[in-house]
Amino acid sequence: MTAKRKSARRLRAPRQGYGRAVVKAVFLAVVAVTGGVGAGRADSATVPGPVILSLAVATPRGQPLPATGQAVVVNVRVRNATTCTFLRQFSTFSSLYPLKTVSCSSGRARVTMPAIANTYGKQVRLTYAVRVRGTGGRSVQRRVAVSEAAGGSATQPRPPVTTTPTPTPTLAILSVSVSPTVVPASGGTVTVTVRTTNAVTCTFSGENTTPLSVSCNSGAGGETITFPANTGPTVTHTYSVVVQDASGATTAPDSFTVTQQGPPLPASLAAYLDVCTPGPDCYYGPMYATYQDYGNVAPVDLGDCTFAAAAHWEQIVLGLNPDPSLIGYEFASAGGTSAGLTANALFSYWQHQGINGVFLTGLHRFFTDQTDVENGVRSYGAMIVEFQFADGGYFAQYQMTAGNHMAVVDGFTPEGPLVVSWGQTLQMTWAQWNAEVVNMWGIGTG
Repeated sequence: MTAKRKSARRLRAPRQGYGRAVVKAVFLAVVAVTGGVGAGRADSATVPGPVILSLAVATPRGQPLPATGQAVVVNVRVRNATTCTFLRQFSTFSSLYPLKTVSCSSGRARVTMPAIANTYGKQVRLTYAVRVRGTGGRSVQRRVAVSEAAGGSATQPRPPVTTTPTPTPTLAILSVSVSPTVVPASGGTVTVTVRTTNAVTCTFSGENTTPLSVSCNSGAGGETITFPANTGPTVTHTYSVVVQDASGATTAPDSFTVTQQGPPLPASLAAYLDVCTPGPDCYYGPMYATYQDYGNVAPVDLGDCTFAAAAHWEQIVLGLNPDPSLIGYEFASAGGTSAGLTANALFSYWQHQGINGVFLTGLHRFFTDQTDVENGVRSYGAMIVEFQFADGGYFAQYQMTAGNHMAVVDGFTPEGPLVVSWGQTLQMTWAQWNAEVVNMWGIGTG
C-alpha cells in the first residue's frame, strides 16, 4: 500500500444535533472520558519494517534426510509482518522458487515442503527460504538448509557428462483440466487433472491447499481441492502445478483458476458494492450482517441516529444485539428528541449511564482521511462517524436534505468506506466521504 501523507489540518469539533433537517452546531468540546481524546492517526511512514525472529526446519527423523527424500516443515516467527512467501528448490541443485504465500500477521507461519530425492553419490544440502513482507511494503528474507544422504552409485555430485547421451522424451505439461471451474457459495470440491510427458511427480500449490506432490509416472496426475463456504463476494482463486522428471529437472509452473461464488449481497449493496480483492485498500468487514434500524428509516428519519450508531457499534465490535425498545428509552433518557442529540451528550451518557449495559471507557478522535479510516477500522473493528450533509447531496445512493448524522464505518474498498446506517450497510465514495465527514472516533468499552 502506498504510504499516504499525514494531514496537518486541525481536527474539527463534533457538530450538534442529528435530525431530519438543518440542526444546530455541535459543542466544540467532546466530553473527556477515560482513555482520552487524541489523534489516533497511524502514519505508514513510521511503521516498523518486518523482522524474522526465528527460522527453523522440522524433520521426522533428524538429519541427514534419506536419499529418497522426505517432507520438511519450515517454521518461521516474525514481527511487523503481513505475508510470508516460502521458497524451495525443485531439485538438489536448482535455484529457489516460490512455493506458497500465506498470511503471517499472527506472528507465525509454517509450510510443509515436498520431498526432493538425491540421485547423486554424495551428501547434499537442500536450501529453503522465507521472504517476509511488512505493512509498509518492505520485505526481508532468510535461508535455512538441511543435509540429505547420498544416493545412487555416482562418485561425483553431478551426473557425469557423456559424449553420447541417450535421448529421452521431453519433460512437459500437455494439459491441465479443472472440473468444475465454478464452486457455489456453500462450498464444494474440484478435481484437477494434469497430463504430462516424461514426468515422475506433479506438485500442486496455491490458495486453500497445502502443496502436494503426486505420482505422474502414468502420464497423468491429479488433486482434489476442497472449498469451504464463502461468506464474501465471488472470488477467483489461482493455483499452479509443476512437474518433475527422474533427474530432478522441472517445468515452469502452469497456472489454473477456480471461481467460487459468493452469497447474494444485501439489497443496499447489490448494485453499489465495489468488488475488490482483500488487501491494504480492500476490507469488507461484516457486510453480510443484518441490523436493527432503531427507528431510523432511510433517508430521512435521523432523530436517534446517535444511539442507533452506538447500538450498531456494539453489535459489530462486541457481538451484542441491543433491544430497539431499550435503545429508544435510553435515547430519551439522555435528552434526545426528534431534533436529535449532540455528540457530547451521547458520549457523556454512554460513559456514565451506559448504553445497553455497556460503558464507554475510551474515546480516541481520529483524522478522517483514507489512511486513517483504513487504520482505524483495522485497529478498532468499527468507528463512530459524524457527517454533515448539504441539501441535495448524496450519502451512498440516497439524496439528503441538510442536516447532521451519526453512523458507523466498518469496512472500505478502493471506491470508498462501507458505512452502517438505517439498519443496512452502504457503499460510499471517497468523494462523498471527504465532502461530508466531520469527525471520527475510536471507541473503548469496559
